[in-house]
Parts: sequence; C-alpha cells; structure tokens
Amino acid sequence: MPDLPTTYRADGLEPLEPRVLFNGDLSILPLGDSITASSSSYLSYRYYLWTQLVADGTAFDFIGTEDTNRGSTPNWPDFAGQQFDRDHEGHSGRRVDQINQTLPGWLNGYTPDIALVHLGTNDLLQGQSASSTADELRTTIALLRQDNPDVTIFLAQILPIEPVSASTIDDYNNRVANLASELSTAQSRIIVVDQHTGFSINHHLRDGIHPNTAGEQQMADRFYDALADFLDQTPAPPPAPTPNVVPNAHAGPDQTRTDTNGDGQASIALNGTASNDPDGSLVSYTWRLNGSTIATGASPSVNLGLGTHTITLTVTDDDGASDNDTVRITLNAQPTPPTPNPPSNNAPVVNAGPDRTYVTSNGRVTLAGSASDDGAFTAGWSVVSAPGTVSFANAASPTSQVTLTGYGTYTLRLTATDGTNTTTDDVRLTISPPNSTPSPPPTPTPPSNSAPVVNAGPDRTYVTSNGRVTLAGSATDDGALITGWSIVSAPGGVAFANAASPTSQVTLTGYGTYTLRLTANDGTTSRSDDVRLTISAPGSAPAPTPTPPSNSAPVVNAGPDRTYYTNNGRLSLLGSATDDGALTTWWSIVSAPGGVAFDNINSPTSQVTISGTGTYILRLNASDGSTTVSDEVRLTIYRPS
Repeated sequence: MPDLPTTYRADGLEPLEPRVLFNGDLSILPLGDSITASSSSYLSYRYYLWTQLVADGTAFDFIGTEDTNRGSTPNWPDFAGQQFDRDHEGHSGRRVDQINQTLPGWLNGYTPDIALVHLGTNDLLQGQSASSTADELRTTIALLRQDNPDVTIFLAQILPIEPVSASTIDDYNNRVANLASELSTAQSRIIVVDQHTGFSINHHLRDGIHPNTAGEQQMADRFYDALADFLDQTPAPPPAPTPNVVPNAHAGPDQTRTDTNGDGQASIALNGTASNDPDGSLVSYTWRLNGSTIATGASPSVNLGLGTHTITLTVTDDDGASDNDTVRITLNAQPTPPTPNPPSNNAPVVNAGPDRTYVTSNGRVTLAGSASDDGAFTAGWSVVSAPGTVSFANAASPTSQVTLTGYGTYTLRLTATDGTNTTTDDVRLTISPPNSTPSPPPTPTPPSNSAPVVNAGPDRTYVTSNGRVTLAGSATDDGALITGWSIVSAPGGVAFANAASPTSQVTLTGYGTYTLRLTANDGTTSRSDDVRLTISAPGSAPAPTPTPPSNSAPVVNAGPDRTYYTNNGRLSLLGSATDDGALTTWWSIVSAPGGVAFDNINSPTSQVTISGTGTYILRLNASDGSTTVSDEVRLTIYRPS
C-alpha cells in the first residue's frame, strides 16, 4: 500500500460535505474487549497486523488509552528496526453498552481516521440477545462519527466461541452485516470484516473464547486484507498539465500602394506566413478590418479602397491560444494630370525624417520632418508610442523642437492634410543617457505568475464536548507556496496543531461561531478565504451556520514599471485600488538596494524618496477585510553625472 496523499480521500468516493482529509499518519483505533487486548502470554492480533502495515510502508499510528495486554506486557519483538506501537482500546470483560459509557472520554484525547471494532462477545456470553447487542452497536458508531464525521469503521463479525450457540452467533453476525449496509455512507464508510468464517474452536482458540497464536494471526490477516482493499482505492493524482505557449502573430510589413487603374480600389496581398507557434501548430488565421472579418488563411488577397487601413491578424494555435498583430495598408489614388479647370489635387507629401538615436541628458532634440502639397495644407505631430512624456515646442511645425523626458524609443507621427487627402509618416527616436552614465539595463520581465487558489473548506457545525476539529482547507499554485491559518473572530481559545497546514487539526475551547482565515502566498500574490465553524454543546440544537455576504476581491494596480534619472530620488507612485466596500491599502518593500521612505504608506499615490541607485520592487496591498490582493511595480533609479 502506498503512503496516502493529503489531497485525495482514501476511500476513492466522490466527496460530500463536510470533508475531512487524512493528514499525515493514519490514526487507527483497535476497539474491543479482551480479544483485542489479548494476554501476557500472547502477542495480540494487533502485533501481527502492525508488522504487515510496517512492511507495506503505510504511514499509520495505533491510538488508544491502553498500552499493555490484559495482565502485563509480553515481549514484543522489534520489526524492521521499529518497536511495536502498543496503543489500543481493548478492555477485558466489557459489553458494548459499557464501552459506550466510556468511549466519549477516550475520544477526548484522540480522533481516529479508522476504527477496528470487534465487540459483542461478552454481551452474548452474559445472555444478552443478538438484537439488543446490535442496537447498542449503533450507539458505538454514532459516538465515533460524532468525534470524526469522516471516520471509516471496520466492523468485525465475531469469532465462534464455545459457550454460545452457533445459531446465536450467526444471528448476531447477520445483524452486524445488516447494520453496516444500513449505516454506511460515502462520507463515513462501514466495512464488514468476516472474523468468523474459517475459524475453528479447536484450532484457533486457546480456551474456547480467546484466540491462540494461530487465531490472532488469522484475525490480523482478515483486518489487513480489508484495510488493503480500502487503502488501495486511493486515486493517483493527475499529471500536471504542460502550460501552453501563446503563438506569435506577424501581419507583415506596412504597405503603401497606388490605385493604378483609377477605379478607387486595389487587390492587396496580405502575408502572415511569419507567424508561428513555439509549442504546436497554428490552426487559423483571421484578418479583420474595423472589427469585421475580411479574409482567412496565411496569405490571402483582399480588395481595399483608397485611404489608410489598419488590418488586424489574429492567429490561433491548436490549444486555443491566440495572438494579434496589425498591418497598415495605404492605397493612394493615381495622380491625375493637371487640368486647367478644375485644378487637380495631389495628396500631401510627408516625410517625418530619418530614425535616429540621441545620447542626451535632457531629451531635447530637433525634428527633421518635411511636408509639401500643391496647395494649402496643414501639418501636425502626434505621439504613436512613448516610454515617457513628449512636449512639442510647436506641434504644427515639421521641424519643431521636442523634449522627450525618459530614455527609450519614441514613435512620432507627422500628418499633413490638404482638406481632401491626408498623408502620414512615422519616425522613431531613441533617447539614451550620456556615455558617462551607464546605460540602463532592460527592465526584467517577471515570469508569468498565477495567483494561488485558496479554499478554507465548507462552513460547518459540530456538536462536541472537546472542540477538536480537523480543518478541510486546500491551496494550490503554479509554483512554491506558503500557507497559514489566522483568526478573524473567536468566542473562545483557538489552538492549531500546525497553523501552516491547510488540513491542520484545531481545538476550539468555547461554544459559538469561530471565523478562521486560510492565506496562501506564492511570493508575488497573496489570496485568502474564510471558514466558519460553529461549536455546540452535546445535547443542544446546533446553531445555524451564518451565510457570509457576497464579496468581490479588491482590484489593485501598483502602476507602470519606470526608469528615473534623478539626483534626489524623489518621485510619485501611480497606484490605484478599488473595491465594492471599505478598503485598506498599504505599501510594502519586496526588494531594495537602498533606503525607501514613503510620505504616506497607506496612499496608493504617495510620494516616495529612494536613496540609492538600482532596481526597487515595491508592493501595493489592498484588503477589504475578507480578501487581500497585491500588485508590484519596478522602479529603476539612476543618478545623472
């Protein structure tokens, strides 16, 4: 039998609420009378079962308040370098009703995942009927489930014994089987273990009642076979899917064409053959103009009218992922020869100047554009893309000076119109710092990160005298993950067995409703979920579990990554945070090569002073009391020389 994973139920059945998963070692409770306890001259069926489970490598722990056989302790041999786990709950001479009287007190000290129950022998020996004994066994099952609603019970049909007639024992064993069939559920299974068939009073019992060595070994075999069948139903975890790589769309270079035949349109060949999918194949190419599909395929031809058309190519791969790219097609009218009346009109001729790279500390450059026409026209500059701000001295002049505040590549567009035709041209200007200042390294692109998925488990109500509950949380992520429990509200004490485990046991010392929070952090993003546990005293009606109000997680944006050249390290943060209710925000430092001082650490748009050069990673956090969401910004600081 393999070790049990902590994220799958051991019985392999569909989950029912509330779910309590096996956490670490299986707690196994041997529960019975003197046949379970054995004597000082015999090792007990428990010992032989223990050796089989150890040999299989099963992670388990026998539990109980007793640690000797009836009378004294025999010499239990070590097995596989381990000492025998002696704990059990075998009590000589006890009837089922007597076991039921003391079982709640024993369960205060432990919670079994599995119970091995062999009871009823003393009841029949003392003249109690098979019917009443089976009814008392119902109470035993209810007490075990009250302590752990997910307990699995292996219910034994008892050994043949000399003082009781075979018909009475057969009647009782039939009632045991019927009881298991009636009460077994997908949440708490009851599995019948035949400890009667094949047992001989002459060969397997030492005194007509208690098993000898051969009998104890056979009892261990029967329990082991039932446990093996049960534990081997554990499903293997599914293999982690390989993430799909998004394809790359390439719509081809921009084109400028002329309507050669003068009919106001032309057939234009599109070319998306440079598109590719790194981890598969492309299954579709879709070309759209103004939101409408105009063609499909890698290299179709389309009819376009006069003017400039921006066409979007969407490619989709065999896993359903898509990527877009655009191409600009300009179809100019065929120039017409000048006529005296009316004069012909030619489109303006526009040249935004050559692409250039400037090494400057102030970003001030002179544009080298030109525009001409055969009549009156107007010209003007606009910004296509910019890593910083753009300030034109005269946006209407093709040779205007312009100030570019920030290093990187700017794309500016010069447009000229004569009232009839409009022509544009783009120029790319790259601004770099002076040679005395080190060129800024490229801003690192953080790896794609998915936020953790957190579930604190279902809200539940327990009727218990000891307040001991097993949490049913879970947390998953696409990388390393840190989880932890915290207390939102509690009418009494809260003690976690392991606050870092989503399935920790917890002791709640007081009656009422407790709200506990499970938080998971993958180093970039934090997510939380709450569970409400209501503890009621035995005999009282459990309080209804309150229904929490619907809550939307906050929306957080720490602002764009930026590069600054500054002497004083003083800058303004550009964060934002919104929610459907009250919201608390605060900044925190992920990494910093120098000092960081916030003017107002709780303001998304606080000013901040950074003393030192290099890349700083700051985190904006927002919490609405139920959910915490974070986002990060990278700020690269240089000092002009």
